[in-house]
Amino acid sequence: MGALALVLGWSSTVEAQQQQAGVAAAVRGRVEVAMTAGAVGREVKSGEAIYLGNAVKSGPDSGMQILLLDQTTFTIGPNSEITIDQFVFDPASGSGKVAASVAKGVFRFVTGKVAQTNPNDMTVRLPTGNIGIRGTIAVGSVEPGADGQPLKQEVVLLGPGSGRESAARVGSIVLTGGGSPVTLNQPGFGSQFGPGSGSASGWGTPIRYTPEMINALQSKLDTPISGKGPGAAAQDGQAGQQAGQQGASPLVLGHQGPPGPAGLAQLDQLNSIAFLGAQDQQTCQQSSVSSCTNLNPPPGMTIGAVANGNSTFEQLRSVASGTFFYAGSNVPLTDEGSYDILVNINFGNRTIGGGNSRVDVNGTSVGGSLAILTQSFASGSGTATFTQSGIAGLSGTLCSPSCSSSVSVTPQNSSGVIGATANHSITITGSGTVSGSGSATRQSGSAPPPG
Repeated sequence: MGALALVLGWSSTVEAQQQQAGVAAAVRGRVEVAMTAGAVGREVKSGEAIYLGNAVKSGPDSGMQILLLDQTTFTIGPNSEITIDQFVFDPASGSGKVAASVAKGVFRFVTGKVAQTNPNDMTVRLPTGNIGIRGTIAVGSVEPGADGQPLKQEVVLLGPGSGRESAARVGSIVLTGGGSPVTLNQPGFGSQFGPGSGSASGWGTPIRYTPEMINALQSKLDTPISGKGPGAAAQDGQAGQQAGQQGASPLVLGHQGPPGPAGLAQLDQLNSIAFLGAQDQQTCQQSSVSSCTNLNPPPGMTIGAVANGNSTFEQLRSVASGTFFYAGSNVPLTDEGSYDILVNINFGNRTIGGGNSRVDVNGTSVGGSLAILTQSFASGSGTATFTQSGIAGLSGTLCSPSCSSSVSVTPQNSSGVIGATANHSITITGSGTVSGSGSATRQSGSAPPPG
């Protein structure tokens, strides 16, 4: 971690010698960071480093996110406290250890590369129990019981992990402490510890949380600052992003002037600044889109507020990393045939197409395969539509004596995920015209070769 350590320009010598775990993001209201639990804290801003052992506390109408270097993300709401107890990460292998403690308040976490490599290497500790992670997204709370009753704790599984979160398609969490372990492996189910849990000494039997119950927890994370409208979180997140991008060169985040190339590369490792709020971009949009690929929240629950519809060039560029391909099969053609489409998209390289990207045409009057060449979205603005015209390679009666084709692909935002699907169309012109259009789903990895 030595080569990745960041030093803040205003930090004390003691802080500079600590090991950095991640960065503060989307800070709203007043959030303080103390060197250790119980110590006097100082106010933290978006873009500042979070070190091991730092006790992060939010005040009323406040909240923030902590982005760890392995892309694990913690979000806390008002009157909450969290500490990153352990963080070891080898970027080359993805292995390491993550341990955090939630002392009070409302929290949400999205697991990162450490949990992907070995789910047993991530743990979230609660006052009277632990959460064992199996690659997933969860929300929970630790709150005082009424009339002097013990703490009430609850944890809800929001969705399975994929891509960076876990090699398994189904994520789960195991709750331990005070009794028999309780496993949550179905999205929308949770368990309680303390008053109302139904258990005398431990976690209660899993129950299905209604969308209203889940939204009640989520809304505590998304509470806007008093006196500000629903868009305040986005504004604060954008301000934090600007602050984080003002770090000194080469590996310094803070408030010292323009960043050097290495400083920007470090920001890419932290995958930019995420926005809080159900009205704003969800954590996984900025930290890694792959974390949202199979998010599958319970019916009626809304996660994120990236508007559904056409992705823009700016939105595609906001995703720091991830390699995927869009796949559509048996898309109808107007000559009663069909076509299959495979299109790569590489967010790290900011390219679409290339490799094994292609359209396989199986029309009644035309057939063959069309290669989709690489195009860049490193520049451009507005709706991100990628069109390739004048493509040869087909044959059939439609192509007598010749024909040419054009293919268009437009990534689509869906359920809060940038570029979650893609609309596509093909037009083949020869002795007549054959066309078709449809929607393709996104999958992790690169398009497979023919055959």
